[in-house]
Amino acid sequence: MMTIIAMLLLMATYPARCEILRSPVSKEELRVELAMITESAASECSARLRSFVEELEGLFPQLTSVAPVQSLFKKYFPLEGCDPAQVLAICKTSKYCSDLSTHPSIMVIGFDSRPDDLHRGIYVQFGVDRKSGDTQLTFVKVKI
Repeated sequence: MMTIIAMLLLMATYPARCEILRSPVSKEELRVELAMITESAASECSARLRSFVEELEGLFPQLTSVAPVQSLFKKYFPLEGCDPAQVLAICKTSKYCSDLSTHPSIMVIGFDSRPDDLHRGIYVQFGVDRKSGDTQLTFVKVKI
């Protein structure tokens, strides 16, 4: 009974909303809307990732601890709805991009401040779920 009263109140207060709920929506309209949302998320992801890579490149020459990279992770991650191909293209523009590991469900990308030195520098990595485009597994360490 309370549900019926709530629906009647909703219909009286927001008639346009109730009309939308009752009107049929085609699968094609839903696909277009989903594509727009997906494209928007991928664009936002690309912009944030570019900024992350640019800031990381600026930090790498003078880094002596992981704290500045952890701050970058807090500022830019998690990223959601990324296009894995765009993520790879953006990361490859960095001279510090050192590793790429692709698995059926995830792609892991690494950056190394000193790729020629096994015992000095900072190593950063993160993963991208290849289906959802969401980032995961952010990681930073001092090489010793």
